[in-house]
Amino acid sequence: MEETKYYSGEPDYAVAPGEILLDLLEDRGVSQVEFARLIDLSENEVEAIVNGETELSYEVARKIEQALNVPASTLMNLEESWQKYRQKKEEEQEAPVESEELLLVDA
Repeated sequence: MEETKYYSGEPDYAVAPGEILLDLLEDRGVSQVEFARLIDLSENEVEAIVNGETELSYEVARKIEQALNVPASTLMNLEESWQKYRQKKEEEQEAPVESEELLLVDA
C-alpha cells in the first residue's frame, strides 16, 4: 500500500528581499549606485542586500519603503522567510544521512 504524503504548508523555496529590490530598481531604470545615494547607504551595503549576503534591517526596509513605495512590512516578511529558508537548507546539509538511505546505497 502506498504511503499517503501530506503537504506541510511550507514552500521549499524563498525569495530574498534583495531579488525583489533588484527587480524594482531595474523596472524603474535606477542603478544600485543611484539607489544607494538616494537612501543614504553605501554601494556595498546595497549590493550586499541585493545579493542576499546581509540581513535586511527594519531601518533599511523603511528607507526602501519611502523611496520605492514598497511596504517595509512586506520586505521584512520576505527577509524572515529568506532567513528561515537559509537556516533550513543549512540544517539539511548538516543532517546525518538517514539509515534507510544507507540501506539503499549498500543494496
